[in-house]
Formats: sequence, structure tokens, C-alpha cells
Amino acid sequence: MSKESTSEEIQKALKATVETYTPLRVRFKRLLDFKEEIQQLRNRRASFAAIADILRKHGVETSVELVRLYYRELAGGRGRRGKRRGRPTVSTVTNRKTIPFKHSTLKTRANHPSEPGPRIANVEDL
Repeated sequence: MSKESTSEEIQKALKATVETYTPLRVRFKRLLDFKEEIQQLRNRRASFAAIADILRKHGVETSVELVRLYYRELAGGRGRRGKRRGRPTVSTVTNRKTIPFKHSTLKTRANHPSEPGPRIANVEDL
């Protein structure tokens, strides 16, 4: 019974803590007032470094990385790159012609070094 009472006490203490909790630091506190200006600068293709420099000149302590993270997370900005493409699908690979392997092609390439491709020694000469 003491275990149940201690768990109830812990739950009450946690609920009280949750109600009175305030975070020590707001992540983008310094940049919240400049959301529209940052978006306008990015629309005009200003780099994150240029935006950070402009903000620093006007007394806002920030970094390039902080501006980038703010733009990507809170301002709803997206990168200019599209979704990366994966490897080609099977259908594009099957459209290629495959050349069957023949021993005779090895002999002709070894005998004719002017042809493009690697020189392969004749097995008989070894």
C-alpha cells in the first residue's frame, strides 16, 4: 500500500511541476521578431550568411547556423533542392542491351590493340 501512495504522491508532484514549468531558453527567441524579413531576404536569394551578417550589424546576436535552422523549422522554409532521386528503376535498367560473353571477342581484342577497351592477354600465350 505504501507503493501506491508514493506513486500517487509522485504523480501529484509531477503534475504541479508541469503546470508551473517554464523553459529556461526559447530556441529562436532573438529571431522571432524578424520572421518576415528573413523570409523576404531568402526569397531574394540572400544566403544564410548574408542574413546573419545583416542581423549582427543591427545588434542581433545570431549565427549562420541559427538563421538556417530558424528558417527551415519555424518559418516553414524549404530547401531549393528537390527530393533526391534513388537508383534507376528496374525498367530503365532492362532497356539496355546486353552483349553476351564470347571467348572469341577476347582473342580479337588481344590481337587488335587499336580497338577501344582493355587489352586482354591470350590464354594460350601464357
